[in-house]
Amino acid sequence: MQGTGAYPNAALAVRDLNANGIQQGLLADGQAFTPTQLARGLGKQDDSLSLDDVIPPANRVLSFQHRARKPSDIVFEAAVEAMGARGLEPFQVLHIVSSLTRDIGPAKKWGMRTALYAGDKNSLSATAEQLKDPQYRPDALLTDLEQVAQLIG
Repeated sequence: MQGTGAYPNAALAVRDLNANGIQQGLLADGQAFTPTQLARGLGKQDDSLSLDDVIPPANRVLSFQHRARKPSDIVFEAAVEAMGARGLEPFQVLHIVSSLTRDIGPAKKWGMRTALYAGDKNSLSATAEQLKDPQYRPDALLTDLEQVAQLIG
């Protein structure tokens, strides 16, 4: 089985955002067990953190639920609908990811703000050429997840 873990400072970032009343969601290629894996990864950083408290199940869109994978419009449309049910417009959402073509491009297409997480070179999927292309250029670049709170302000 593929190893999983949370990026450095992920638990701190989601805890800080939650403490400041920022709604958080999960839009991911994943299976039914993905939330459990995420909870374990975050728990290794902060054993008092509850995934359901910081990212409620209603705020999660996983590919297996829609039988489609990113960058499919099906998955992004489901995320936009889930956000709308919580009173959020796409422009009010910051989609933080490490892939330009699978995430940044589609998120921008659906009206979301975007941030490229470049703190993990193993998961980063971006070329210099793609970064120059307006359809893939993120609104922000993050090298540490602690920067999210500053970005949101």
